[in-house]
Amino acid sequence: MSFDFGKYNVVAQIRFPLNRFAGFLLALSLVVLPCLAASGFAGDVQPEMAELLLQGKESLARGDFEEAYQVFYRAFELDPGNAEANFLLGRAATEKGDYESALMAFERVLLAEPVASSRVRLEMARCLYRLGSYEESRELFRQVLADDPPPSSRIALSAPSPRNRSCMLSGV
Repeated sequence: MSFDFGKYNVVAQIRFPLNRFAGFLLALSLVVLPCLAASGFAGDVQPEMAELLLQGKESLARGDFEEAYQVFYRAFELDPGNAEANFLLGRAATEKGDYESALMAFERVLLAEPVASSRVRLEMARCLYRLGSYEESRELFRQVLADDPPPSSRIALSAPSPRNRSCMLSGV
C-alpha cells in the first residue's frame, strides 16, 4: 500500500512495513513468552530467590553473619533489583562489620523503592555513624525520628555525636 505524499512518499512506504513488523513482534511476544515461561525455559527465579532469602534469614538468626552475607549475595546476583535481598544483604554486611558494603546495599534499596521505610534510613545512619560520618548520620537519625516510628521501635536518643560514641541503637 502506497500513498502519494509528495517528497514524503519514501518515508510513508518505509513506515507502514515497520508498523506491521512491530505489530507482528508484539503478537509474537504475547504468544511465545508465556509459553516459554510455562515450559520452564525462563527459569524458576522466584522459588530459588525465596529459598535463598529463607536460608539467609536462618543464618542471620543463628548469628552466622558471614554465611548470611554469602547467601544474600547469591540472591542479589540472581536479582540485583530485589529490595528485600538488598536490605538483608545490607543487614548481614552491617552485622559482620562491612559498613561500606552495607551502605551500597541500602542505597540500592532506596533506588528500588524511593519511598523507603524509616528502617532503611535507620540502618544507613547506623553504618554512617560507625564509619565516622557523624553529620550525615545525625541527619538520617533526625529523618527517622521525624517519621514518628512506632513506640516499639522508637529511638530513645538524640542524634549521636563524636563525644557520645556509646549511644548505639537497640531494639529496632
